[in-house]
Order: sequence, then structure tokens, then C-alpha cells
Amino acid sequence: MALREALQPLVTSDVRLAGPEESAGVARVLEESFGAYPVMRFVLGDGPGYDLRITRLMRYYVELRALKAEPIFACGPLGAPTGVALIARPGATVPEVAALQAELWEDLGSDAEARYAAFGASVAPFKVSRPHLYLSMLGALDSARGTGVGRVLLDAVHQRSASDSGSEGVALTTEVESNVALYQHFGYTLLGQGEFGDGRPTWGFFREDDAHFPSGAR
Repeated sequence: MALREALQPLVTSDVRLAGPEESAGVARVLEESFGAYPVMRFVLGDGPGYDLRITRLMRYYVELRALKAEPIFACGPLGAPTGVALIARPGATVPEVAALQAELWEDLGSDAEARYAAFGASVAPFKVSRPHLYLSMLGALDSARGTGVGRVLLDAVHQRSASDSGSEGVALTTEVESNVALYQHFGYTLLGQGEFGDGRPTWGFFREDDAHFPSGAR
């Protein structure tokens, strides 16, 4: 889903931290939101079995956030969210992460692992030196288009960073060109543009906690 379609006039402001009992629902939102996303297509390839591979990768992202005790915000019915946002704290890790990653790449293959590393190298120049949170994923079900789910989740992420003594802002990347102006509209500064794969673009952003929210955006 394009960010523009998610950031429509707000219908509900209910945002919660998703618990372990919502893991399946969170993964479902991610699968629907990012199934056709450029990075996922690049890493996983378009061959037979793609649906199984995207399910496996999204499950990994949810398990990783839980393992590292990093927040997942959710909107919508309890147990069946319609929108989610996953936050990471760069540099934070736990010993169990290595085993989780090894299991993932055993399932997806060394070629996918190499492409994942190549994408990581393409966004490395966007590294932010200041302490911050990283918005790793923000997505919503197709059925939630136009309901403002993306807007309220983005606001919740900004509030989380502002209340976190170990963060001075939020960083993210996007591989959808139409999102560039939208993130700038919401106070993000463009850090640069890179390429991955066969020339596919990626953009890096950072938003300081005191960045001005545009009039009417809330």
C-alpha cells in the first residue's frame, strides 16, 4: 500500500502495543502490505513459492522485534489489527538473534541472504550518528485504505521517540518514490538516495523529535 493511501483523514486514534497473542495478525498485515514491495521482491526473488517465502520473512520480523523487546504498534480490532508499525533500536541486540537469523537463511537460502546483505549495504550511507529509533515497517491492510491508519501509527512512533530519553528522532528508508514528498511533509529530512539490485532506488530519512508537524496533519 502506498503511504499516501494510508495517511487519509483519521477515523480512529486507538493505538496499542501488540502483544505476543497478536503475532499472527501483525504478520498478516505485513504480508499484505509488503508482499509486492521492491525490497522483498529483490531479496526473495519472484520465482515459485514466493508467497511462502514472504510469509516466512514477515514472521521473522515479528519474532525479531519480540526477541529484542522492541515495540510493535497496532490499530484495529484486538487480535486482528488493520495497521501496524515496527520499531527497532539500532545497535541493540541479544545473543539469541544470531540463531534466529541462521534459521531464517537456512529456510530462505544463501542467495536471499546475500541479496539482503546487498540491500543493507545500499542504505548504510544513510546511517544516523545521533541516538534514534528506526521505523522498520509501517503497513496497513488493503481494506484499511483511506481510514487514516498510517497517519495515526506514524504519530505514535513520533510520540514514542519524543518520550524516549535514549532517542533524538526517527530514521527510516523507503523504496517507493511517492513516499518521498509525504515523509518530508511529516517533518523528515532527506538524507540521500541510493540504489540496490538492478538500479532500484532507495531513500533515507531522519526526523528530529522537535520537528514541526504540518498544520492539520494530526
